[in-house]
Amino acid sequence: MNRRSILKAIGIAPAAASALAHQVNAGAVSALTAEGSSIPRSGGIAAGSIGNASLKFKDVASWWSEIGDKDARDNARYVSQIDPDIIDMRLPSATKVRLQRERNYERRKQSMLAHMAKKLSLKGFIEDWP
Repeated sequence: MNRRSILKAIGIAPAAASALAHQVNAGAVSALTAEGSSIPRSGGIAAGSIGNASLKFKDVASWWSEIGDKDARDNARYVSQIDPDIIDMRLPSATKVRLQRERNYERRKQSMLAHMAKKLSLKGFIEDWP
């Protein structure tokens, strides 16, 4: 089945299909920017939309449990390359990716903890990550 036969079966002329698509798309955009929506009209970030901006932490452990761990786990999910020693292992690809994610998490954790400890020693508190 080709595109024309599908459009004919649902009762739309092929020439009218693109016009219909434009109307649907324009309606969706206007619905998103209507009054009362949560999208700011002026662009940028709406006031109060950043939840962690006003948080202050007195130690690295409380910062890690509140913000750092989630951020490190989120970043570790994305694997762009696999270490050579993991590639050489005779394991399924999914297991290799899981091992690399664990390594990425540990590396990110060490880096973030060292950075925040340095920030804490300079300022006496941790604020506005990152």
